[in-house]
Amino acid sequence: MSHPISTTKRTLSTDPILWLDRLSSVWRILKPWQTQLEFKNNETKNNQQNKECPWLPLCTRVVQCTLVTLQQQQEKQRVIEHCCRTIRFLIRSMGQQSIVFIEPLANQIILVYGRFPHSCLLYLASILVDEYGNLEYVQPGMLSMLENLANRSLLLLSSVPNGFEMNPDTVDDLYRLAVRFVQRSPSAVFSHQIAAHLLQSAINGLNVGQIDANRSLSKFIMEVIDVAAGKRKESSIQVTDVQRVKQLLLSLCPQIMLSAVSAALFHLSNLLGKEMAEIMFALIQLDKQKAEEWLNFTCSQIPHDGGNSATPEQLLHFKTRVLSAVRPYDVILALRDLRKFYA
Repeated sequence: MSHPISTTKRTLSTDPILWLDRLSSVWRILKPWQTQLEFKNNETKNNQQNKECPWLPLCTRVVQCTLVTLQQQQEKQRVIEHCCRTIRFLIRSMGQQSIVFIEPLANQIILVYGRFPHSCLLYLASILVDEYGNLEYVQPGMLSMLENLANRSLLLLSSVPNGFEMNPDTVDDLYRLAVRFVQRSPSAVFSHQIAAHLLQSAINGLNVGQIDANRSLSKFIMEVIDVAAGKRKESSIQVTDVQRVKQLLLSLCPQIMLSAVSAALFHLSNLLGKEMAEIMFALIQLDKQKAEEWLNFTCSQIPHDGGNSATPEQLLHFKTRVLSAVRPYDVILALRDLRKFYA
C-alpha cells in the first residue's frame, strides 16, 4: 500500500522548483560583494578593487546546474520562471563580477527562447543588460542577443490578431529589455536596425489595455524621445548618434501622435491615457512647430463629422489646447474633454 506522505516527499525532493527556490532565498538576501562591509573596509588597504568575489566558485556551480535545468526543462514555463529567478538574484549578488557567466547565459537564453518563448527569459536578458550594458566589449554580443530575442518576440506578436493583447507579458518584458538597452548602451542599440523595428511595433501597440504592457511600451517611446531631445549624458551617446535617433523619430512622429491620441480616445482607461498625454507633451517639447503638423494629421484621421464624434471646430479647440500646454496634465485634460464627444 502506498503512503501519500512519502509520495509527496519523494515528489518534492525531485522537483527542481523546490531546490531553485532554496537557492534563490540565499542569493536574494546577499548584498553585492562590492557593497559588503568587509570589502569596503579593506578596499584601500589591500587594493581589493579586483579581488575575486568569495562566492564565485559556488556561483559557478549554481549557474552550471541551473543552465542544465533550463535546457532539460525548457518546455515547462513554471520551471523556467524559477530558473530565471535564481539566476537573477545570483547576478545581482555578484554585481559585474558575474560577467564570467554572460556568454553561456546569453547563448542559453537565445536557444531556449527560440523554441519556447517564455517571457521570463526576456526579463532575465534585461538584467544582463542592466548589469553589463555599459561595457563596450560586451555590447556586440548583447546586441546580437537583443536581435534574436526581439525578432522572435515580434514574430509572435504579429502572427495572430490582437497579438499585443494576447501576449501582454511578452510585450512588457520585451520593452523592458529595450528600455534597458536605451538607458545603458544607447549608441549601440541605435546603430542597429532592430531599434527601428522595436519603435514601429511600440507605436502600433499603444492601444494595448494591459497596464504593465502599455507602460513598458510608453516608457520605451519616452526614452527614445529623451535621446532625440539630447537629454542623455554626452559620455553615453555621441552627438552624431543623437542626430540619427532624432531623424528616425521625426519620421515616425505623425504616427506616434495619431496612435497616442487614438489609444487615449478609443481604447485606454483614463489611467493609461495619462501615459499617452506624456508622450504627446514630449513630442511638442521636441519640436513645437512640427507638432502642429502632427496634430493636424491626427485630427484629419480620427472621426470628425459630428455624428457621435467631435466636430472640426471642437478638434481645432483641442489642438490649440494641446499646443499651448505647459505641462502634461494640460494635455490630459484636453484628451478627457475630447473623449466625451466619442462616448
